[in-house]
Amino acid sequence: MGDGNAVVASQGTLGELMARPGERPVHRNTVRKAIQKLEAERWIEVVQIGGKGGALAYVINDRVAWGQPRERLRYSRFSAQVIASESEQQQSLEHRPPLRQIPTLMRGEEQIPHGPNDDPPSQGLIEGLEPDLPARDPDNHVE
Repeated sequence: MGDGNAVVASQGTLGELMARPGERPVHRNTVRKAIQKLEAERWIEVVQIGGKGGALAYVINDRVAWGQPRERLRYSRFSAQVIASESEQQQSLEHRPPLRQIPTLMRGEEQIPHGPNDDPPSQGLIEGLEPDLPARDPDNHVE
């Protein structure tokens, strides 16, 4: 579950995770009955994401806090570990093109302008207002 006390996974994926090595996945109906029993006995809370047919989040050892913003709509924001199974993907994982990368700067690095641009202005930078990008802490980088 990670640090969030919640996990988002399909019942099919949970069945795969529950299977013993070399055996078939646990049937979805068995997973569903186990979840219903855990929920009825208040071991877990099930949170629907995206309406009927959407994903479910299973919350353990915690309660999801629901706020009341404008117009009395209730929303909740919480962290969860998301688990996806290769068997449920519509496209082979081997043939997916790589994602484009968002440029980032590490702490202490500076942005160096490059590429086709107009000539720089004649006025120098104003101290304290130098252009910069947000830094990311390399110790907390998730691979």
